[in-house]
Amino acid sequence: MADAYTIRDWDQASMVHSVVASVRAPRTAQRDARLLAQGPTRPSRTAAAVWAAMPEPSHWIAIVDDDPSVLKALARLLRARALYARTFGSAQEFLDALPDGLPDCLIVDLQMPGMTGLELQQHLVEAGIKIPTIVITAHDAVTTRERCRAAGASAYLLKPLQDAVLISAINSATGREQSK
Repeated sequence: MADAYTIRDWDQASMVHSVVASVRAPRTAQRDARLLAQGPTRPSRTAAAVWAAMPEPSHWIAIVDDDPSVLKALARLLRARALYARTFGSAQEFLDALPDGLPDCLIVDLQMPGMTGLELQQHLVEAGIKIPTIVITAHDAVTTRERCRAAGASAYLLKPLQDAVLISAINSATGREQSK
């Protein structure tokens, strides 16, 4: 593809070259040094610029959790399953992003500062916004589980999450067939 850019800048390329050159055969290292000396043939772009230029998929999953490590882990899991995810550190951050479009599914932590996952789910229902919701929590309580189900939660899962169980819950909530 003629328009594709390599995601790297000149400093990174020079650093990589010096490491790789010490390992490769001298002939390859000389060729690489010659190519690097010529400079980049296309304007370099940062990963953020490339990501921003890509069109956003119409199907996506929202993950709302106040723990950055949970957001990162879940986003990686979904990306590995070819599912596009957007992460939000709070319920309010998610609500602020709603004008950009609705997700196919919402994964929300039950206990968060400010608005809890259950309060977020109830707020969406009261506003007439229907998003299949999966509630995740580390603190199981029968009454809370029943309140989440009564508010319309598609699933109620306990942390630590099992990958297959979460993917199955997403597929069930979105009506997709289980993919392997």
